[in-house]
Amino acid sequence: MNNNFENRPPLTDEEKTALLQKRAVERRKKQLKNNLPLYIIFGAAIFVVIFTVTTLVIIMNFNKNDPAKKLSDDDYIFKIGTTNEEIAYNEANRNGILYINMNEFAKVCQLTGSGDSEHLRFTSSNGQYVRFTKDSNIALINSYSIEMTAPADIENNICYIPLDFLKSVTVGISIEVDNVLNIITINRDEADGSTNDNPLYIPLSFLAKTNSSLPPLVLFTAALDDYEVYMNPSDSTAFLLLVNKTHPLGEIYTPSDLCTVDISYCTKDIEMSRYAAMALEAMMIEMHTCGYTNILVTSGYRSYEYQKQIFDGYIADEKSDPDNSALTDDEITALVSKYSARAGESEHQSGLCADLINKDTMLLDESFANNPAYEWLTENAWKFGFIERYPEDKTETTGYNYEPWHYRYVGREAAYTIYSKGLCLEEYLELKNQ
Repeated sequence: MNNNFENRPPLTDEEKTALLQKRAVERRKKQLKNNLPLYIIFGAAIFVVIFTVTTLVIIMNFNKNDPAKKLSDDDYIFKIGTTNEEIAYNEANRNGILYINMNEFAKVCQLTGSGDSEHLRFTSSNGQYVRFTKDSNIALINSYSIEMTAPADIENNICYIPLDFLKSVTVGISIEVDNVLNIITINRDEADGSTNDNPLYIPLSFLAKTNSSLPPLVLFTAALDDYEVYMNPSDSTAFLLLVNKTHPLGEIYTPSDLCTVDISYCTKDIEMSRYAAMALEAMMIEMHTCGYTNILVTSGYRSYEYQKQIFDGYIADEKSDPDNSALTDDEITALVSKYSARAGESEHQSGLCADLINKDTMLLDESFANNPAYEWLTENAWKFGFIERYPEDKTETTGYNYEPWHYRYVGREAAYTIYSKGLCLEEYLELKNQ
């Protein structure tokens, strides 16, 4: 038998090396094929371990910062500076929103508290302030109305507010929340020159994030804190009712919240819509405090029927004037309409306006603008939420003659925009609705 293997020449060293390498590769492939299920199982086990650890870390961090996902129902510890205050869990965590005792915060941070059972104000040493109203989620910051995530809770002159609101508007502090240990740490920012033995802190400031052009701080000579909510209402659009010749009120329209203006500032009993009445009272207090004691309120709310009597009386007066003998009834009516409103077309029926008068002259005419008090009103009426309704340069737009004595309540935000931009109410509403 012919045996080819016997006649094969011996392998060279290179061929031997190549053969050995080939056989080693084949053995590794065979081993890998046999062990593949073990590798898959081992890899899957490692993936599960990594995934589990990562998930736990995420959950722990999430729970640490979210009071609704916290790990404990223990009471909260508020660390403010060097003081510790313990607050019951249900007082601090209300439906997943953390609350803080603003009185305690104010005490440690040198804020001055003032107010009553309905309104509490906290003022920093630099004059910045924040003011809260019971059961309202609207806070006032340096005259701005700012919405909170939840309402303030005021009981027995103790004020609880959402912690996230305090954190978002207060400059000069840092707040850290640990909802695993239920510890809230609040530290004040130190000022230059501060040492461990003599710590110095920057005064707290409060920021209001708003598109309004209203200046951040309004100061008064008189104590008017109790009137702030009326001068600067939380709903800045609630008092923009337009009443004029093209936007009349119905015959039966009567404000539902009429109240009497303090008689000491009036020539007679006068009623106005509540917010307007209280804001007007504040303006009269400040005006008299500043020395303009000769100005009184002479007119406020008028019913449809009373306004009709006034208009008809002017018609009769103009008809009896010999200078008007050649005028027709329509021409007489057009003449009166320049300075008096028909029934239904008068702002006085809205309860949102007032006429002021100089008690030394008792005249409702343009001479009111010659009184020093008029200059004061021109610069300050907006602070109380009032505008001069019929300016001298807006007669074509308003449809009425110049009336420097007629002031209309719109709320501070709208009043300042109208004042600062030189608008009348019609122009402001047109701009706002664009």
